[in-house]
Amino acid sequence: MKKNILTLITLALFFCACSNEYKNEVCVIDDSVFSDIEPNCKDAQVLSFRPNSWGNKQIPILISTYFCDFNYPIVQNESGLACIYKRRFDVKNN
Repeated sequence: MKKNILTLITLALFFCACSNEYKNEVCVIDDSVFSDIEPNCKDAQVLSFRPNSWGNKQIPILISTYFCDFNYPIVQNESGLACIYKRRFDVKNN
């Protein structure tokens, strides 16, 4: 029962973040984000990161660091990520 309630709360928080005009739009990005191509996403929009190839477990963590709102759930695995978009930092390559 507690697990079901926690799941419902998590889903409610996830969808509450999308309560603005972008709630029905998903912003899809891929590996091109590492080529200094800025995602065309809007704050509070659902972000879906779909890399061109799988296998690097660090990439979803890097994407969440720069593009996800940590106040809402972040769903990730080795092949992608979904979260609520919020531009957090500028990417600087040294």
